[in-house]
Amino acid sequence: MSNVALAQALEMSCPIVITDFSRNTNDRKIFKSISKYTTPLTDASVQFEIESQNTPMVFNAEFAITIAGDKQLRISLDNPSGSGNQNSRRVYIDKFSLKSPDSSTVISLEGEDLITAGGVAVDHDGSTAGGTNNDNDVITWAFSSGYLEIPVSLVQPGIYQITIHAYGNTLSDGISPLLSASINNLAPSSGSGGEILIKNQLRELHTTFLGEELAIDSEELEASYQVFVTTWQKRWESDADFNVQASSEETCTALEGMTFNDDDLIDPQHMLATWSRMMLFFMTDYRFLHE
Repeated sequence: MSNVALAQALEMSCPIVITDFSRNTNDRKIFKSISKYTTPLTDASVQFEIESQNTPMVFNAEFAITIAGDKQLRISLDNPSGSGNQNSRRVYIDKFSLKSPDSSTVISLEGEDLITAGGVAVDHDGSTAGGTNNDNDVITWAFSSGYLEIPVSLVQPGIYQITIHAYGNTLSDGISPLLSASINNLAPSSGSGGEILIKNQLRELHTTFLGEELAIDSEELEASYQVFVTTWQKRWESDADFNVQASSEETCTALEGMTFNDDDLIDPQHMLATWSRMMLFFMTDYRFLHE
């Protein structure tokens, strides 16, 4: 009996996660209050659709920061492949800046100066993501997968303003690149906004699958969160590609009557794979199996 239940959980855990995250937020059955881009480090995040090609456009957004301190500013390509064309999309970062609540500049940087200024550009396998690009004397940092990151020190809580000058390539799939900018904490258990959202989602899974009502500060919930963090960190350490099917022990084949497109399976923060493993964790708990 247990072997049958395990086989069913292995078959269903990943497709359940992909299906739910592919729905509009209001239509989701499980992950109603969290994004597939939210990680244990995420303190605040915004996303831009880079529709402009060949000429940089200005993208502005605000971050609400509740806890000041040393953090990381990360700029990620959220849909690095599509329609069967791996890494078909490309983003060109001309420059970016971050301003504090009092309008003083926290950082202002040309894209091509990222590395020399102490930043990194990281692809799924730890290699450098992209490089400098000169297009009609517009020098940028161009990348088709991964993220750019640089340390920032936020001296006060409040509303921070991010400005990014960028353009993109859609190539053959015709779908614009999605670029996210996030303020990340340095550790996964440091009270980030992402940690709180993940713990609340885990609480709901404990209720749904195990019939438990856990307090946000309970030892059992903290234990589940640590399993989540460890699973997520191991996924990054595995150098797996940014696709939920890459190096996954469970199948992620769409169930009968359903289909997944390439964008559904893209996993730029390795969060779909992590939630899939957590779904398997709950679906194989003896309390769920014997309900």
